[in-house]
Amino acid sequence: MPDLPGKVVFGQREKALISGPAPPPQFRERIGMTFTQYVSMKGAFMNKPKLAVTTAAVLVAFLSISTSKAAITNNYVGQNDATITENLDISSPAGMLTADTEHGKFGIFGAGKKLKFLGNTNAISIDARDVRFEQYPNEYPFVLGVESGAGSNIVIGGSDSSSSFDFKSKSWVIGLRAAGGVAGTPGGLLTLSGKVLNITAESEGTTDDDVVYALIAQNFTSNNADESQRAKVIVNAENTNIIAKSAVSGNASGLVLMSEGNMEINSNLFVKADQAIVARGKSVLKINEDGKHTTKLYGNIDFNYDKKTSGTVADANVHINFSGKDSIWVGNSSTSYGSGKPGDNHYLV
Repeated sequence: MPDLPGKVVFGQREKALISGPAPPPQFRERIGMTFTQYVSMKGAFMNKPKLAVTTAAVLVAFLSISTSKAAITNNYVGQNDATITENLDISSPAGMLTADTEHGKFGIFGAGKKLKFLGNTNAISIDARDVRFEQYPNEYPFVLGVESGAGSNIVIGGSDSSSSFDFKSKSWVIGLRAAGGVAGTPGGLLTLSGKVLNITAESEGTTDDDVVYALIAQNFTSNNADESQRAKVIVNAENTNIIAKSAVSGNASGLVLMSEGNMEINSNLFVKADQAIVARGKSVLKINEDGKHTTKLYGNIDFNYDKKTSGTVADANVHINFSGKDSIWVGNSSTSYGSGKPGDNHYLV
C-alpha cells in the first residue's frame, strides 16, 4: 500500500518514518515521495521521509478566504493553530504534490498545527481524471485529500455539520489520513463530526499501483506501547457512508489501519469496498462499541503482511459491534501477504 509523508514542515527538511497498507494483489509502501505546491515548493522523503514546503506555501491557506466569510475554495496548509468557521468548498485546488516521479492534487495539510474547520457544510471534491500538469502532460495525477500528519490535530465538522469528500483519479487515491512517525511527536489526530459524513474514493487506473484507500490511520511504528501517542482517526457522526472503488479488482479499501494506527467510529456506518477493512501491525479499530448504532459492511476484512515494505505482523485488534436488526456484514475474513511470505508464520497470526 502506498505510503505518504507523516509530516509537513516549512523551510527545512525533517525525517519521518513511513509505512503503509496495500490491498491485494500486492500490499506495499510507496517510497521516494516529494511534496510541492506550485513549482517552487518542494520536499522529498524516502522510507524515512524528508518533507519540506517553503513558507510561500502558507499563501494558499489565505488567498481563498475573504473578509465576507466566503467558503475556503483552495488548498489549505496549516501555518498557525486556527479555528475556521467558513465552509469548506474545495473543488479545484491549485497546489501540486510530487511523489517520487509521480504528481498529484491535494486538499488539506495539518503541518503540525491544530486546525478546526467548523463550517455547517464542508466539501472537498477533487477529480483529477482529466487533469494534466503542463510539465507532465502524459501523467495521470494521483489524489490525496486530507492529511493530519505527526503533531497535527485536524477537526472537520461540528455536531450539526454535513461533510462530503469525493476523490477521483486515474492513478492512486488516498482519501483522509492521520499519520505519525516522528520521534518524540504524537501521531496526527483527525476527528470527523456531524450529522452526515460521506466519503467516496475511486480510481479508474488499470495497474496494480492504482490503489484506493478511503479513510486511513497509520502511525509508522511497530513497538509504541503508548496508544495516546499514536496516529488516530475519530468519527463522531450520526451517519457515515464510505465507498471505495477501483477499476482493478481488489484494489479498493474502505477503512485502513497500519503500523499501530488507531481508529474509532461512533456512527451508523456503511462501508462498501473490495476490502471493507484492511489492518495490520498491531493497529486498533473500534466500531460502535456503545451498541447504539448500526454497522453495515460490504467487503472483506483482511489482516495483511508485507515483507518488502513493512515487515510488521498481520495481527491487529478489530472490534466491531453489529448491533440491531439492520447491521450486516457481507464478505470474508482473511489473512494475506503481498511481496513475499514471511519466514516465521507468527507474522501471519
